[in-house]
Amino acid sequence: MRALKIAILGAGISGLSLFDILGRQYNIKCDIYEKEKEIGGLCRTRIVNGYTYDISGGHVFNSRNEKIKEYVFDLLKPEEWVFSSRNAKILFDNGLVIDYPFEFSLSKLPFETAFECIRDLFLRKNIEIKNLEDFFIYNFGNGIYKYYLKPYNEKIWKMDLHEMDFDWIHGKIPYPSVEDIVRKILECDTSENNMVHSTFYYPIDGGINTLVNRIGKDVAREHIGEDVEKIEFVNSKIYVNGNKYDLVVNTIPLPELANKVQNLPKDIENALNNLKYNSLLTYIFPTERENNWSWCYLPDKKIIPHRMMYQGNLSIKCAPEGKSSVTTEITNPIDDEKIILENLKNYLGLDNPIDRHFTKYAYVVFDKNRKKNLDVIRSFFSNFNFILHGRFAEWDYPNMDICIERSLLLTGMIAEKSGIM
Repeated sequence: MRALKIAILGAGISGLSLFDILGRQYNIKCDIYEKEKEIGGLCRTRIVNGYTYDISGGHVFNSRNEKIKEYVFDLLKPEEWVFSSRNAKILFDNGLVIDYPFEFSLSKLPFETAFECIRDLFLRKNIEIKNLEDFFIYNFGNGIYKYYLKPYNEKIWKMDLHEMDFDWIHGKIPYPSVEDIVRKILECDTSENNMVHSTFYYPIDGGINTLVNRIGKDVAREHIGEDVEKIEFVNSKIYVNGNKYDLVVNTIPLPELANKVQNLPKDIENALNNLKYNSLLTYIFPTERENNWSWCYLPDKKIIPHRMMYQGNLSIKCAPEGKSSVTTEITNPIDDEKIILENLKNYLGLDNPIDRHFTKYAYVVFDKNRKKNLDVIRSFFSNFNFILHGRFAEWDYPNMDICIERSLLLTGMIAEKSGIM
């Protein structure tokens, strides 16, 4: 049986892990296209003046799937990682720092604020959940929603939460029972152990790029640095930049396909262009090594970023000896850089960043029209041997471990299609 000729579009974590598993487990070779000159997608790292900088925000690894941990630790050995317990903080009003998650730290708040949050937790009504706002109020009550969940999520999503869907939220935030919250408050225990990232691994040296480079160590450079400009469906074949393939796995963000796929029906083009996403601006600032925080959430609307990542604390090798660093994350920045940098200095005491990066596709936005647009898009591409795979091709919000897990599942389907299984 003739081997299928396969292309993977995009060399982020989804495309790379698929390429690697297909090659190592099934000896299936693929061409992989990546418009950047380096692989990694969102999981890329720069070393600037001795400071490690994951340019699209912090990326840490853990998984509940032992197969995924086995896969990752086979590439990057356990001794090449730092294992940490999450020490996340929330910078509340007037500089008050409390532990994350917010609902376990209510006793640290001013009395009236804490009382309102606890009271509303018990006064929750059994409402029909239609949107993200309903989801938060149903699970946490009006107080916790008003003081933390609403301002933080409106800052990161830049959208009215009443207009957002909620089906993506599972596995992204903890939502404990009322009994758990009350017990935690009474025990003064702010720890949370149910989320994957309650504990996490981070490479000792080189940032998250170290894992990326191990996964992509066998990638040929032929199409790295080559943008996909034209995709054509001709009979049962797919042409990518004029090269013929039997099967194409796309990890390129869906809206980009509107200008790449030839002869798209107008309704598909509209659906692709109507998908919503947020971009991300990050800065890295050198700091003194003053704490062991992992990251800090910033719900205060006076402060422009939504989060600070204490990347210099993730590994002793992430910064020069005795130093650390902070990466700030800002979605869809609307202010000019002078205003942003003044805000960071005035409210966070951060001055003179040593690097910055703008990521066009950082977050999928789960607006109410997402499902409708996605159904139309999936239906169209299902007519061809053109598979949508990865965060921005599936228009979903999987963490790094889930991206790898989905690659593992997809390899089995491709191997079967290739007549290997």
